Amino acid sequence: MVSYLQLACYLKEVVQSHSIKFKPEVGYLALANNKIWLVTPLNDIKSGSKVDQKRGMHFVNDVMEQKIRAVLKNTAQKHQTISYRMLAIEAEIPGPQIIHKLTHKLEDIMRTDHSSGALSLAPLAVSRGEPAIPRSGFFILLRELGLYDGPDQGDEAIKKHDALREEIYSAFTTS
Repeated sequence: MVSYLQLACYLKEVVQSHSIKFKPEVGYLALANNKIWLVTPLNDIKSGSKVDQKRGMHFVNDVMEQKIRAVLKNTAQKHQTISYRMLAIEAEIPGPQIIHKLTHKLEDIMRTDHSSGALSLAPLAVSRGEPAIPRSGFFILLRELGLYDGPDQGDEAIKKHDALREEIYSAFTTS
């Protein structure tokens, strides 16, 4: 559960970092489902009521995804991998179940990147164990996306992860 203080800090960061021009009569920002929403108009909002897109809820920014992508980009620039736990901590994923939340968001990122044809940095997030490769869910999703047809573990999985990692590193090589 996010406290009002945490919400205020997130909103302040988003407004400042994105230079959002905001007028109180337009509505207000709210945090729901780890996304920041612009909710309008104020008189549509009743305590505890659900507000959907038809009633004026507009997506402003997915802070969690933005932070995950920033950490992954920094990791790619250093030609490194990052454990799920460290990624969750650096991206400030709120608890409880930070790894669970992170892996769901990584899957969303992979699907988005795949559908847009972008190089996904999600393969840089790995488990702490040996070998340091993503968990089974990563390979299951690769199969679902038609990018892999091998097992979730073993030499073939390691080779596929190595190939994806090298593709990312080559995209972040400075000349």
